[in-house]
Amino acid sequence: GINRVDKLDELCYPAWYKFKIKKYPGIYKERGKSLLPIFASRGCFGRCSFCATLDSLAKNSYRIRSPKCVAEELEYMVEKYKVSNFLFNDPCFPVQEKFVEELSKEIVDRGLNDKIIWMAETRIQKIPRSTFKMMYKSGCRIIAFGIESGNQEILDRINKNIKLDEIRRAVGNAKSEGLDVISSFMVGLPGDTKETIKETLNFAKELRVTQAFFSPTMLLPNTQIFEEAVKQGRIDKDFWKNYVLTGGDIPLNLEKDFTREELINIVQNAYRSFFLQPRIIANYLMKLKDSSSIKMYIKYAESIVKKKYSGI
Repeated sequence: GINRVDKLDELCYPAWYKFKIKKYPGIYKERGKSLLPIFASRGCFGRCSFCATLDSLAKNSYRIRSPKCVAEELEYMVEKYKVSNFLFNDPCFPVQEKFVEELSKEIVDRGLNDKIIWMAETRIQKIPRSTFKMMYKSGCRIIAFGIESGNQEILDRINKNIKLDEIRRAVGNAKSEGLDVISSFMVGLPGDTKETIKETLNFAKELRVTQAFFSPTMLLPNTQIFEEAVKQGRIDKDFWKNYVLTGGDIPLNLEKDFTREELINIVQNAYRSFFLQPRIIANYLMKLKDSSSIKMYIKYAESIVKKKYSGI
């Protein structure tokens, strides 16, 4: 089984000296060209029916590092490796007001807020606007929210425990404090129909986020939706045991007469519909500053238009 680490502050830093850090491009080049991941917590306090984090990683326990410990690691990586772009790779970055306040103070007191840019992914909850303000002050420029659906009944069914208006409020508050907002959505959730999927795409556009990501819903091991699919005879209970040995396509949650190809096509069309909006194109054009950034965005645009899902 998996041995859970409860005292996260006691973990040693990753051995970044074994990596060619310059090969990992940063988010904002004006503050350095390299990016490294870091984490402030492990596990997730959510109970989403599609997520494998609960069983395989967290075992229903959400653990947070001390703000001081996180800031010390940031300072170490800035001084040791000259890195200034950081991605908090937590399943759910802690946005509790006290934690963010203490972390921001630690970062500012060390003078790191003028040296680093960081981004984080978290789940939407009742986050006060002041929290986003503190995050921005300490160097955060991007926040990613796992939203999943634009239909309230679907959100309730997957145990997301959020309301559409709470999503609107959180996204609006984050943008008001200067943060770029990235959102992720899932297609083919339990109960999804072509109409609810259309609502999800429209909701993504309504929120006017910087980027939106769409993915087909996968039946991950030991999740609630996987167990439901087993009971309904849509997948063998030993699928993942066999997958480790034989490989193959990752199973999708195929309901309402959706075929695999149809679900993937819906996702591809959602990407095109979102990223071909005039405001999105204009936003990217405004960021073109040099030949390297032009090449990067052209490559990114091609990947969106021709998006494939190999291995799914």
